[in-house]
Amino acid sequence: MAGFVHYCNYKSVNNILLLLCTLILFSLVGCGNDLSRSQAQKDILSNYRSNNTFSAISGIDERKAIDRELFHYVKNNLGGQSLVLTNQGRQLFNCKDTMMGPICSLKEPMDYEISVTGIAGEGNSRTVEFTWEIKKFPKELIEIIDKNGEDVATFNLYDDGWRLN
Repeated sequence: MAGFVHYCNYKSVNNILLLLCTLILFSLVGCGNDLSRSQAQKDILSNYRSNNTFSAISGIDERKAIDRELFHYVKNNLGGQSLVLTNQGRQLFNCKDTMMGPICSLKEPMDYEISVTGIAGEGNSRTVEFTWEIKKFPKELIEIIDKNGEDVATFNLYDDGWRLN
């Protein structure tokens, strides 16, 4: 009988240890799926730095860009006007024409500072609110572009982690 009691106690201790290990494992896995402010900030900043493109129609103050002689209008084949780069504009931008107008990227990338102000959501989706400020940009753009602002980004959780959409 003593051997049976010893076996039962040993099995009970093993079950308790197994249960504790399982609970700890599930809590660690659950905590690892949350989007942190630092990860969101890093991913957003990386996206802003790699994406220096904008539409010449909506990404800048068109009137000021024309006043600064970076762009000008020319008549197009459809009887309307198209916005095109001037020689001075070509020194700052690489542009390609699209049906919606030129899409431009700066030859020298701008440097941004990002600050996450909030993260909301549940399940596999998060909405991240943040402020941004351009720290380095060509002096010719001082009066043409917004230098700071607020924005929102959406992240989704995939099998390999959070991704910015």
